[in-house]
Amino acid sequence: MRISAYAMHVGSESTQDLAQETKVKPAFERTMNAMVWRRANDDEAVASAMDQPDHLGQVWIMFSRGKEPQLTTRLRQSAMREIMLRWPDTVSLPIIPNGAIPLRGDLIQTQNGYIINPSAAHQYELQGAEKQPH
Repeated sequence: MRISAYAMHVGSESTQDLAQETKVKPAFERTMNAMVWRRANDDEAVASAMDQPDHLGQVWIMFSRGKEPQLTTRLRQSAMREIMLRWPDTVSLPIIPNGAIPLRGDLIQTQNGYIINPSAAHQYELQGAEKQPH
């Protein structure tokens, strides 16, 4: 996939930058932090890929709808096709009503992706006990 075909570019933190940040703020340790930006001046973040201390080594990829949802939808679909070809064990994460991803400790992995633990569902304003992955 060529990001340039979507008038976007990728920015990422180097291994050295991530290590330096961890020294300063150990609670925010990450092994990957990359963003896809739209426009030359990083005017709009359309996707991010990162891990965090509660899922270190498991990169979560998030896509925004952006100012041009059709364009970002094509980017997401193209990126996910390539990701699934390269990493076929990739699983989906549930999206809560405000558009965020639940905390790692509130998720249960199933064959079809992660679901929110029914005991934590009330924290995410869900109608039912489970929220299926998108």
